[in-house]
Amino acid sequence: MDLQDLPPEEVAQTLAKGNPMLTVHKSIRIKEPTKQPTPAEDVLYPFYQEAKLLIPRGGGSFRQEKLSNVLVEHLASHQYLRGICSEKTLYVSPNPEKITIYYYRSNSTFFKGMPVVLNLTESNCFLRCCKVGQRVLLQVETCEKQRLKQISKSDESTLSFVFYMKGDRSKQLTFESALHCGWFIEIVNTDLVAMGTLDGRQEDQSFLFIIQK
Repeated sequence: MDLQDLPPEEVAQTLAKGNPMLTVHKSIRIKEPTKQPTPAEDVLYPFYQEAKLLIPRGGGSFRQEKLSNVLVEHLASHQYLRGICSEKTLYVSPNPEKITIYYYRSNSTFFKGMPVVLNLTESNCFLRCCKVGQRVLLQVETCEKQRLKQISKSDESTLSFVFYMKGDRSKQLTFESALHCGWFIEIVNTDLVAMGTLDGRQEDQSFLFIIQK
């Protein structure tokens, strides 16, 4: 007898009488549907495309933007910066000489001043900070202007021409070497142009210059 063919009332009466036909039974197996995996469970889909990033070598670079022909006057002595390219020397004189300042844009997020290159106007002669042994020197060197259009911080040969020009509201400026940090252009004993460290001498006028156009 198949119990699923009887109404509930007859099933109850049959169970109460102990009908021997109940020894025959049929089990019904219900097959559960197989769970289909969702795409998120077994397949990974990319949500971005790989991009190639151009990372400047050595932490960044300087790109030349504009230039200005000016006079660079030393604040304390009221003399002007001049140079002799053939002798690789700098000096100050009461007679002004044009200096071309090339201004650069830096991709660095840390501001130390405006990156500049100082050129003896209408020449291939530039101011350069270099190190000989333990001495940090300021010299005049020749260089192709095309090499200085964009300067990598990892290229010491061209980075040596870069200075951080920084001033205040009084328009008094300092020039710090980008290659040899902490070394500034200064005038010693009113006539010698050199590189020096502040060593706490923030108010020392030997490091201060004024730009005149």
